[in-house]
Amino acid sequence: MPKGGRIPPLGRGNRLQCAGRGRRYHFPLPAGCEAGEVPKTPTHAIPMTWSHLISLAAAGLVLAAATGCRHAAALPEPDEFTPARYLGTWYEVARLPAFFQPDETLAVATYEATAKPGRISVLNRSYDRQARPLKSIAGHADLMPGRPHGRFVVKFPGVPSLVAAFSGPNYWVIHVDPEYRRAIVGVPSRKYLWILSRDASIPKAELDELVARARAAGFATDKLIVAPWPPGTAL
Repeated sequence: MPKGGRIPPLGRGNRLQCAGRGRRYHFPLPAGCEAGEVPKTPTHAIPMTWSHLISLAAAGLVLAAATGCRHAAALPEPDEFTPARYLGTWYEVARLPAFFQPDETLAVATYEATAKPGRISVLNRSYDRQARPLKSIAGHADLMPGRPHGRFVVKFPGVPSLVAAFSGPNYWVIHVDPEYRRAIVGVPSRKYLWILSRDASIPKAELDELVARARAAGFATDKLIVAPWPPGTAL
């Protein structure tokens, strides 16, 4: 890296370059970053509910959410976060558009405890609009200590060589209700957002409240895609 910790422009798109295992990878800088600024964490990270990630991982790519630059405003955090209560199955009920996740896919994530303290297993499954299974991928998530609460570093097989160049959380729980039935996950850049629920369908009033929270945190909720889960879905 050049002296002073600054990254010079690398051509069209202000792309950050790093090398790994004999290959050179290029990452677009997050929205709002200027050429020469150093991202806090990977410009491509790995949220746990991306239904399309398995096909990308198979291609050896890390396509994920930008976690933001040094000047990104702080995200909200839960008043408290108990990892054991966060375990179980979560349905993605709304999200911001992502080029790596087709609009027509639905996603479910299941988290379970492991023998390693602070680590949970991750199983992501994707479905079509009729709730028919498409693909799945397994990985793990490590809880970051301290504040803000609810920050994880998530990894899936097939991508560690790229992730190894960076450090820091790539999955931020910014809200969870007292019953651990609804949650909001985002990234500091505000480019990606996921609203999660223990049920595939939730009352509109509850969804509206969650959307309002996300909007207050700086997310562009007018672009939200609401997941069209079939009525009565229980996976």
